[in-house]
Amino acid sequence: MQIQPNSLGLTLLLGTLAALPPLAIDVGLPALAVLGTSLNAPPAATGLTLTLFMAGFAIA
Repeated sequence: MQIQPNSLGLTLLLGTLAALPPLAIDVGLPALAVLGTSLNAPPAATGLTLTLFMAGFAIA
C-alpha cells in the first residue's frame, strides 16, 4: 500500500510523529525527581537522561 503525498493518512501520521516528543517530555519530566531519589542518583545523572532522550529523538 502506497501513501499518497496529499492523503489524510500521511497527514495523521506526520501529526502523530510531531506530537510524540512533547507528549513524552510532559509525561516523563515530572518523574525525574522521583527517579533520582529512588535510584540514589545525583541530579546530573537524572538530567543526563533528558539529554539522551532528546538526542535520541534528534537522531531518529
